[in-house]
Amino acid sequence: MNNDYFVYAVILQRFIQSSTMSGNPAVDVRIDMINGMFDRDQDTLDFMKLAQTECAAMATKLNAARPATIDVGRFIAALDHIQYVKNLLCDAAILGKELENRKKRKVDTSTDTKK
Repeated sequence: MNNDYFVYAVILQRFIQSSTMSGNPAVDVRIDMINGMFDRDQDTLDFMKLAQTECAAMATKLNAARPATIDVGRFIAALDHIQYVKNLLCDAAILGKELENRKKRKVDTSTDTKK
């Protein structure tokens, strides 16, 4: 059995533990996003759908227009970048809304404790 996977798992686990214990909100919210630990509102879902639709349309249009002599490896790399753009747009929407929610909860909690 290859022990590399075990080593990577241990490193990742330690990183996650140290990050979540750091109290850094930017790190914590990203780890929660990876774990799927929060809901998405309709505005976020709509934006994510738009990002997916527009990136898919661009990839489809480029594929239909590509010349027969195109370097396929680089074309695939370009498509990977389009996928990356879509993922970044979706992550930005998710993180922005979740950070806003966490700030509101923090304000609400501090307001409740002052009463």
